Amino acid sequence: MKMVPNYIATSLLIYASYSVGYDGGEVNRVPASLTKAHPEITFRPCFFQNLPSKVSLEDLIERTLCNDPKVRTSWAAAQVQAAEVEIRKAAYLPRLDGSIGMLRNDIKVDYERGHNTHKSGHQQRQTNRLDLRWLLYDFGHRNAALRSAQHLFTAATAEHDVQLQDSVVSAAQTYFQAAAAERHALISDEVARRAEENLKAVKARYVGGVATLSDYLQAQTTFSRSNTQRLRHAGASRTETGVIAIRIGLPPDTQFSFDESFQLPDFQFFSAVEELMQQARLDHPTIVGARANLAAAEASAEQSRLAGWPKLSLTSSLSQVSNDQSPVFDGDHKQRERSIGVQLSIPLFEGYERRSVVRKAKARVEAQIGSLQHAELQIGLAIWRNYQTFTTESKGFALTLELVNQARQSMTVAQGRYESGVGGITDLIHTLEIYALAQEQHIEGWKRWQIARINLAANIGRLPY
Repeated sequence: MKMVPNYIATSLLIYASYSVGYDGGEVNRVPASLTKAHPEITFRPCFFQNLPSKVSLEDLIERTLCNDPKVRTSWAAAQVQAAEVEIRKAAYLPRLDGSIGMLRNDIKVDYERGHNTHKSGHQQRQTNRLDLRWLLYDFGHRNAALRSAQHLFTAATAEHDVQLQDSVVSAAQTYFQAAAAERHALISDEVARRAEENLKAVKARYVGGVATLSDYLQAQTTFSRSNTQRLRHAGASRTETGVIAIRIGLPPDTQFSFDESFQLPDFQFFSAVEELMQQARLDHPTIVGARANLAAAEASAEQSRLAGWPKLSLTSSLSQVSNDQSPVFDGDHKQRERSIGVQLSIPLFEGYERRSVVRKAKARVEAQIGSLQHAELQIGLAIWRNYQTFTTESKGFALTLELVNQARQSMTVAQGRYESGVGGITDLIHTLEIYALAQEQHIEGWKRWQIARINLAANIGRLPY
């Protein structure tokens, strides 16, 4: 693409800046130098220049992605999981808590016996305290939690890729439909113009007494029918253009056209179907996400199992208590306290809760195995179907190019024969209808070929745009 929207660039930076391998390695923070060099690491709205008069597919995809709420939602979900990884990493660091307290009491004591029947005064206590707690060893519980968060982050970024891919495919399909509708309108204009020229020629011959009334009425009927078709195609083109304008955040009556040649491009990027299926198992974001969810479920099951093991922690505290009180209560004094030690926490009995939690986590692993197998099966079936569709549409589109050229030649010959007085009105009208039909098949073939191509690329997991 010419330009990548900010949150799409952010997702690419996430891939480059985080190590999310299945070996449980750490997730590295995005360095400050990277965020300074790439300010798009934080979400900002996309800004574009005025829409060009000739809109390309790249223009539409860029603007559609920036206005797609599902893409923004999936991007935010990936950021949530990235933050979760940082939370899990924080479990390896010590915890330091500080507290400051102040308490004031006014005290009066009454005695039942003795000369001093009562005494009164005040007490004011100020407490400053620091507590340190550092989990030293937990038999791998924190590591399992971190690996689970890493895999969930991988799954979230894969889901973001799925949403990006779906948005691109939807935008491309809308673009091809609108471009085909515009082409239909242009061809309808051409056919209507040729029908008008034929009507003028027949009318001149009819006035001159050469053509019959039947010839004139047939030409007039053809002209009326072509005008009706032109109106319908023009309306369909305006509808599709308005749909695109709304999707990219513009008024529906925005005027623009499409930059397409409707020729068969030399675009070879597909291999044998077996290779495509193998490539999809490695690259398709749905399968990548399902594989990451499975790894996260396995790590979560291990985390649940290890939660019942002992934990060894370092504890330390430092406190100072200052008492400001009346002499009758022994006067002012200060108290300082320092302590350091280790604490071993051993879960002894939890009412069989741990056993049920572990069983639940193992069941989730089995469910994720099924989800992964289902994703691989569905992607494989989609590749096979779309591969056959793409192959058929490629051959069919190539044939429509030949059909259009042949129909154009036949129409030219028929017009020459009629103008020279050799051909009849039937051949003239018939060849025009054949030409219109050939153009319609060519446009529809182009649209089906483009949609089949983008669908197959999406099934593989590697869009060509």
